[in-house]
Amino acid sequence: MNPSLSRVEVLYISSGLLFLTILGVYLALRGYTVGTLLVLISAVWAISIYFFMVKVWRDEEE
Repeated sequence: MNPSLSRVEVLYISSGLLFLTILGVYLALRGYTVGTLLVLISAVWAISIYFFMVKVWRDEEE
């Protein structure tokens, strides 16, 4: 049985990622260092989600 994400789970992940990115950009523009940190965290999160989903898609094809 292959793990698969439902639409609701994908919505939660993307909304959390979007929230972190927008908050990080806002704080970075306001001059806070934590804003840059949030943008970096959201970028790493997005890349890891992408690679995880590629792995899941490959497993589902087999």
